Amino acid sequence: MKMSTKGRYAVMAMIDIGEHSRGAPVSLAEIAERNGLPGYSACDGALHRIIAFALRSLRNPEEMAALAGFEQLPEGELKSNTDLAWLEIYFSRFAGVSWSPEPFRPLSSSYLGGNLTQLYSGK
Repeated sequence: MKMSTKGRYAVMAMIDIGEHSRGAPVSLAEIAERNGLPGYSACDGALHRIIAFALRSLRNPEEMAALAGFEQLPEGELKSNTDLAWLEIYFSRFAGVSWSPEPFRPLSSSYLGGNLTQLYSGK
């Protein structure tokens, strides 16, 4: 049976999820890396650039307002820590990132598996 590249990647992801289903949730990029595919480095590191952009918007809303053309949500007015919960997964893999989510911890999301700070950093 002939399978498309997308189909092959989907089967690899399902097998990976099945093999690692008892652990903490992982990003799709992590699944790709475990299977020998470029997850974090794809598109010349686009995922790193997107995350850096998101973190800059938290640190400096005025800079982002200038780029967007309208005022951005100030750092202290996030709806909840669930808005940033995905960062815990990223920071567990790349500890050398210059920004820390410490002021927002514990980060949790019922969609991502509960208290991600506890799952990934033991705090």
